[in-house]
Amino acid sequence: MFNEARKFTPNFLRLMKNRKPFKLKTFLSIYNLLQVVACIYFLVNVFRTGYEWNFLWKCYKPGFENIAHVKLLYFSYCIKTIELIETICFVLRKKFNQMSFLHVYHHVSTCIFCYLGVTKMGSTWRKRI
Repeated sequence: MFNEARKFTPNFLRLMKNRKPFKLKTFLSIYNLLQVVACIYFLVNVFRTGYEWNFLWKCYKPGFENIAHVKLLYFSYCIKTIELIETICFVLRKKFNQMSFLHVYHHVSTCIFCYLGVTKMGSTWRKRI
């Protein structure tokens, strides 16, 4: 999959070479508003479903017993995947100075970590060893 993405990216950049940058102000305003709403929804539900502040200092077994936490993990995975739209918008607007290695690394790695959280860990909040 990485090689396919590598092959696609130069072609996509070549398509934009002789074009004017897209004006995506309205789209980005709506996109950013929806991202804020999604993150507030996520944060409210983290506290509503019983987040433990000392979670990182305990040992847990993986499992899917608490379905509310599994749904939140899946929701965070969806949010992180949708955030990849930001990178596409940078290319369409020809804002290549904003598309650094760190930006791409951040979005790809958070998407991978959320995926691993959903598929491998499940909900571990209540299942203490």
